[in-house]
This record gives sequence, structure tokens and C-alpha cells, in this order.
Amino acid sequence: MKSIGILALGIVLAGCTPSPTNISSARWTGRDNPTARDSEGWPLWHQAPQQGVRIGRRSIPEMDRLEHVAFLWDDTGVYGKVFAFEFPQIDLMPPSPNQTVVVMATAPAQTRRTLGTVNAFHLADGKHVPVPPENFRCIDRGWVMKPGQCQTEFWLSWQALGGDALPKKTTIRVGRRLLVIDPPTR
Repeated sequence: MKSIGILALGIVLAGCTPSPTNISSARWTGRDNPTARDSEGWPLWHQAPQQGVRIGRRSIPEMDRLEHVAFLWDDTGVYGKVFAFEFPQIDLMPPSPNQTVVVMATAPAQTRRTLGTVNAFHLADGKHVPVPPENFRCIDRGWVMKPGQCQTEFWLSWQALGGDALPKKTTIRVGRRLLVIDPPTR
């Protein structure tokens, strides 16, 4: 009887873990198109095929999308946009188990007009090693809607994930949600 209870609990818990969402269709082709990017080279998100996840409290209605993380990717790396009250931890994992995970996290914000200083780190052997500046960029767009609600955009190169080019598959974890970039082979 005890084994049936453990099996039932395992099935229930397995059902609670969301399956990965494939965001391979969020490929951004506007890098070389000046009308698809702003003056600093960042994507114009409203023109791009972004995909992502809603974050924040469940009490926020689905249609409001008041807090969300969106992603794009191209041949250079992954672009992300966080629109929230607090920056969530974002983990990017390459397909090879011997490569390191890149963790994106923030230092506490000094004011309520920013999500904080966003940094990217390689996590290897329990140590956080900063990603070199040539492989990571971040811009803070500041206050955008309600007091304390901010927007931050970032770019992480494929080289930061351990490859010289677009990897076969990359997993992105935002909280409990998993997203997968699995582009078709060329």
C-alpha cells in the first residue's frame, strides 16, 4: 500500500512540472535591418517574433502580462527582455553536460527605477565566473509603467555558452519554466 502511495505522489508531482516550451520560432532576422532595431542595435521587440513566459503572481490576469520575460535568438546569441518588478534568475544551459551553465542574476537595485545591475556568470564547480563583456551586454530601460516596474534587455553570445556557433539545443530556465531553442539543422 505504501508503494502505491509513493507512486501516486510521484505521478502528481511529475504532472506539476511544466513541459519545455519550444521557442525556436523566435528567430530574429533583423540584426542587419536598420528598421528592425533601435539606434543602439537592440531589437525592436514589437516587430520581432518574440516568445517567452509570464512571471509574477498568479493573481495577475493572463491578458495583462504585467510581468514577463521574452526571448529572441539569432546567429550571434540570445536576446532577452525582462519586464517586471524584480529580475528573475535566468539559467541558460547548453546541450553538452560538460559545458557550464550561464546564470543571469542581479545585484540589488539602489533605486526603485531599475531592476538592478544584471550580470551573467558561468557556473562551474560551484563557482560563479563572470562572462566577459564581449559575450554579454545589458541595457536598463528604467521605469516603464507602474512605480517600481522596469524593463531590462540583454544579449548573451553563443560563445558564452561554450560554442563557436549556434548550438544544436539550448535550454533556458526562468523560475520553474523551461524554454528550449532547438533550431533545425542547416
